[in-house]
Amino acid sequence: MLDRRSLLKISAASALAIAVFAPATAGAAEPPKPAKLTMNVYAGPFEANMRKSVIAPFEADTGIKVELVPSAPPLAKLQAQGATPELDILIAGIVENMIASQQGLIVKLDPANIPELADIYDIAKTPDGVAVNFSALGLAYDKRQWPSPPTSWFDLASDKTPGKIVVRQPDAQNTVAWMAIMAKELNGAWPDKPEDYKKVGEVLAKNLKPRLAAITTNTATTRAGFTNAGAGLAVWTDSQVAAFATESKLPLEFVIPKEGGVMIATTAMVTRTPNKYWAEKLIGYMLRPEAQKTFALNGYYAPSNKTVVIPDDVASKMVYGQAKIDTLLRMPWDKITPINQQISEIFYESVN
Repeated sequence: MLDRRSLLKISAASALAIAVFAPATAGAAEPPKPAKLTMNVYAGPFEANMRKSVIAPFEADTGIKVELVPSAPPLAKLQAQGATPELDILIAGIVENMIASQQGLIVKLDPANIPELADIYDIAKTPDGVAVNFSALGLAYDKRQWPSPPTSWFDLASDKTPGKIVVRQPDAQNTVAWMAIMAKELNGAWPDKPEDYKKVGEVLAKNLKPRLAAITTNTATTRAGFTNAGAGLAVWTDSQVAAFATESKLPLEFVIPKEGGVMIATTAMVTRTPNKYWAEKLIGYMLRPEAQKTFALNGYYAPSNKTVVIPDDVASKMVYGQAKIDTLLRMPWDKITPINQQISEIFYESVN
């Protein structure tokens, strides 16, 4: 029979074993709270929605202040700052997410620290970023000029297209995207070198050039293409079309071409900040259903959280639900972005 001293030794050893093999997260304390988190943000409705539905409740719950810096994604600045980034969270697009990852400016997200990730559409997630919300790039058209809706990206360069056309200047993920889609259709595979865009250039020179009303630089100039230049067709996002049609009362509609639409995502990423834990918690607030619904109702930003329920009249104006999500293409940005400049040159040579 074991004496009392032996029993105590066994109990102590058992307790030590439990402590050693227990999960490391059990009862783990939160890291110290920083006084402030900093993130860039797009000015306008996005910033207003962020302040109301994300920042206010986060600050109230945690006591951490959040500074919003209205600016485009400052990748060059982050690269110069190295291991001491000014931003804790980077807000940018899909292409910037890829570049930031390649340059080591961001870190992988921890799903255990952002449980909301479990409810996010797969297409909206990367290992080191998550789409807070998104739009679909497709075709905007004036119903007065189009008795039947356009159906294809090739309607941008068809001799049967009525009226004038507006397209954006080549940038990170607009004109280069639909040119890549055209090249895929013409060649049978995604293009990965400038020569693969030769046929696209020929089609644009023949049929887009005579109908091109404007090459726009931003939302305002795209709007002007419809109001001032009388355009009947443009490349635009569903959210921008819905907002402008509501404001202007113009009979504008949006359609995703049969070849597929392009996801234009607003992606949240964590930089090489020492405040990773709390930055991830803030991203979790962005993904909460109540915040996602606010963005949808006040700006037509499609929710990336698949549990969000929004009214039918709003849902019909955006890529909402798995069925519509499935119409978006997984673009090979790793093939497109490295030759962005050459694609731009082909575009301008074709339409000027």
